[in-house]
Amino acid sequence: MNSAPTGLYITADHLLSTSGLIHDAAMIADGDGVILAVGAANTLPRSPDLEHRHYTGLMLPGAVNTHSHAFQILLRGKSDAARDFRDWVDNYMYALALSADSEDLRLGAELAFAEMLRNGITTVGEFFYVHNGPAAPACADLGNENALLTVAAARRCGLRIHLLRTVYDRAARHGQQRFYEPATTAVERTRELALATSDMADVTVGIAPHSLHGASADGIQAAAEYAAETGQPFQIHIAEEEHDLAFARAEYGTTPGRALEKLGVVSDRLVVVHGCWLDTEEIEMLGNARAGCAYNPISNMALGDGITDTEAMVRAGVTIGLGCDGPCANHQVNLWQEARFAEWLQRVDKRRMNVLGPAAADHAETVNYPFEMATSNGGHVLGIPVGKLAPGYWADAVVVDPHDLSLLPHHNLDPAALLNNVVNSMAARGAVRDVIVGGDEVMRDGRLTRIDEAELAARGAAWQFGEA
Repeated sequence: MNSAPTGLYITADHLLSTSGLIHDAAMIADGDGVILAVGAANTLPRSPDLEHRHYTGLMLPGAVNTHSHAFQILLRGKSDAARDFRDWVDNYMYALALSADSEDLRLGAELAFAEMLRNGITTVGEFFYVHNGPAAPACADLGNENALLTVAAARRCGLRIHLLRTVYDRAARHGQQRFYEPATTAVERTRELALATSDMADVTVGIAPHSLHGASADGIQAAAEYAAETGQPFQIHIAEEEHDLAFARAEYGTTPGRALEKLGVVSDRLVVVHGCWLDTEEIEMLGNARAGCAYNPISNMALGDGITDTEAMVRAGVTIGLGCDGPCANHQVNLWQEARFAEWLQRVDKRRMNVLGPAAADHAETVNYPFEMATSNGGHVLGIPVGKLAPGYWADAVVVDPHDLSLLPHHNLDPAALLNNVVNSMAARGAVRDVIVGGDEVMRDGRLTRIDEAELAARGAAWQFGEA
């Protein structure tokens, strides 16, 4: 009688490892989906108790989306009429947040998460703050109900999720009613959520004070203390819009980055989100602390936020991961495009080419910095072992067709040319063929295996903004 496989022996035509491109490659993972070994197939003998799978094409680490508000994808097609950021928030995002019921939240999450997988994203950092019920009849306290619903949506699609449960203990605006919780309650519920999901290998939980305007000083400090206690990074929206500077001066008597310093929360666990309006000294402060940044370039463009000085951040020592935000101001969830525009926005701003590569030249392991922003840097920013095909990391990978028209010419599979094409020209929906999360095949030959795309599309087509 044959025993069940104790792990995986995966082979691929080509595989990008931390040591370079391997042809006729193999990757061994244990029964939990953790990588044990990567190398040439002829150097890694296959044990008979391992399940064998072969993938045709180029295997890459899956993309890591460090910052998402998945429900906001339901604003697609409507919120582009907004005049500016404030109008977008007040009359579109808040309107959706106040009206969306549990089925709406589930639909938004599944639409966003399924599209992430189709585009080669294997992990999402979901910055989640819809803690309470809809406005009518009242924004009832739902505890972790909506957070667990979102976790379930990610698992249904097959996406790894790091849910960043948000501290939102300031709610001056009517539209923020669904987000509000006392800071002590938010921290305790983050702890409860982490415990409730502790047996789910594809789920982790962190904390995120929303922003200087959404979280009080006490709330920000309580979140930072929880992060220190658990040894995790924590995220906070900082200096996204120019008007955030005036708020910080009115509330803290200084700039947004210095306000965090004043609160004593600047450390290697801090991850600033956006950071479009940080000055040079603030960036140096973050670099000295070895802080991180969850950068969302396409969302910043779509919302008219500004351009983050990522060149200065890289030179200062800030680790930058990429995110699609809400998702990406409701337009797309494609982290390879985020990597593209992370570099190209710097070219527009600095009026020269290849800005981030030279800025990262001191990073000994750097191969293609925008690519690393989309993969290994994302794992670092979220504090989980993803974004590399290496021992000790989750077996999260995507297989792309190197002969897809968007990846040609690749100059006889030259590694530098391949990565440049992945970042600068790849049409992900055509080129990404297979997706693996924790060793599980969640997309094969361009088709998701966990969720019925036709049924999901039917629900998405029937949904209307503002309709009961």
